[in-house]
Amino acid sequence: MFTGPGLPRKFWALWSAYLVNRLALVSPAFLSLFMLAIDIPVTQAIALMLFSSGLGQVIGGFFGGVLSDRYGPRRIIFASQALYIMTCAGILLSPPPSLLGILVGGAGLAAALPRAAAFTLATRLVQKEQRTRAYGYLYWGNNIGSTLSSVISGLLIQIWPHLLFLLSILGAIYYILIALRLPAAAAGAEERNPLSVRQFMRDTLHPFGATGMRMFLLWTFLISCVYMQKLGVLPLQMTALGIAPAVIGAVLAVNAVVVIACQPVLMRWSSRLGLGTTLMSGALLIAVGFGAYTFATDVYFFIPCVMIWTVGEMFLVPGSSAYIAAAAPGNRIGSYQSSYALAWSSGLSVGTPIGQLIWAAAGSTPIWIAALLLGGIAALGFRRLKPPT
Repeated sequence: MFTGPGLPRKFWALWSAYLVNRLALVSPAFLSLFMLAIDIPVTQAIALMLFSSGLGQVIGGFFGGVLSDRYGPRRIIFASQALYIMTCAGILLSPPPSLLGILVGGAGLAAALPRAAAFTLATRLVQKEQRTRAYGYLYWGNNIGSTLSSVISGLLIQIWPHLLFLLSILGAIYYILIALRLPAAAAGAEERNPLSVRQFMRDTLHPFGATGMRMFLLWTFLISCVYMQKLGVLPLQMTALGIAPAVIGAVLAVNAVVVIACQPVLMRWSSRLGLGTTLMSGALLIAVGFGAYTFATDVYFFIPCVMIWTVGEMFLVPGSSAYIAAAAPGNRIGSYQSSYALAWSSGLSVGTPIGQLIWAAAGSTPIWIAALLLGGIAALGFRRLKPPT
């Protein structure tokens, strides 16, 4: 097993499992193509399948951290991957659409549950001063897996659509086998009372009651509203300028290429910075990258802008996970990671539609000016955060 620079062997085992898991997951785009391939006849039915998958992922992502804190990240990985194997096997049996929708939702839930568990487990596998680098490598692995998934899924669906879910089953089995080699719990972890609904909700909402964490989540939400315009206003602006869809896809793919190529190098440098500086730098670069679209007129201007906000993303995401691990009480790292995931995904559900409405009413310029201002506010907010103790 590759041991990597300065990180323990068990971390790299987790990293490989996380990468393979991301690679084997069926993305919403290919889920739609699978539905068409198995002759789901009604467009509305496909939309409901996607809604079911998305709802499952939201629920799994939000509650996965609390369950990981309560029962241990390794148990959550086992349970989620077992559920994923069962739902994928059910999908392969080509059930009627009503049952298929339930299975798809279950698969989405199972796919999202172990994300916080992986980061919680990574916290236990590395030293405190190595956390930013470790989280950066997990983020890097996620991008490699997601990028390769699109390529491999495109090939598999042409050969036989059911191969998508066979690959998912194999990825889940690999994750379970690797998790068996990892520690079950942190040394000295306290025994806790049986979980009640009231205690579960208290654990879930705990991050939002901590003052420093609450402000961190606010700045995360603001910068996410800016960042998610890559899926909202940016494609609309490029289309309005006459840029072809294939070219738009290629421009947005620069994001993944830069992350895969540059993340390991950037981590070695950014790990020497303080968390406040790292978060501020990330937010500021995202603000500048999107704000510069105010002046964009052709594809050659869009590409360097993508590169600027991608570097910001490479600072912000691992730095955020490191901040959470430092701010969270030892038995609540998973729930704090889940609160971050909720704040970040809220930028998609809130910021993107608002941006599109403003674009329809007033064009793109007000959006990019607002992006620069909001991103700047978030950068200052991150810089003013008190260092976690």
